Amino acid sequence: MVKKVKLVGHPCKIFKKTALIMNMFTSDLEVARFEGAAVRTVSGIPGQVKKVAKDEIGNQPTKKGGAPREGIARCTFEDRILMSDIVFLRAWTQVEAPCFYNPLTTALQPRNKTWQGMKTMAELRREHNLPIPVNKDSLYKVINL
Repeated sequence: MVKKVKLVGHPCKIFKKTALIMNMFTSDLEVARFEGAAVRTVSGIPGQVKKVAKDEIGNQPTKKGGAPREGIARCTFEDRILMSDIVFLRAWTQVEAPCFYNPLTTALQPRNKTWQGMKTMAELRREHNLPIPVNKDSLYKVINL
């Protein structure tokens, strides 16, 4: 089963038809995974993710022991984009559906070995001669005008 994901980013540096997009990906590995993916601006300009943009902006650690900023992607567009443009990438991700049933593995037993599943509440009430519970708030009330 797949789920639609929309990744959103903003340009941090713009060249002619190329822009460096930040805040869309969290790591360089994630950028590499989406290389070649189609991106689009809110104004409708289509583009494509090209590669990780670590060296193009001189991305060096700011303090001793710090790490350079990760997740910046170089994207090319069909036209020049603005700094105020929002860039988004539509993608589909695989999701695991939770199992809401218990597989019945004994269904192929011979007829003399019958298997009975769990009883319903109605069956249990019938066996023990219990009345159906009545919620007083759910009963109709007479309105006198």
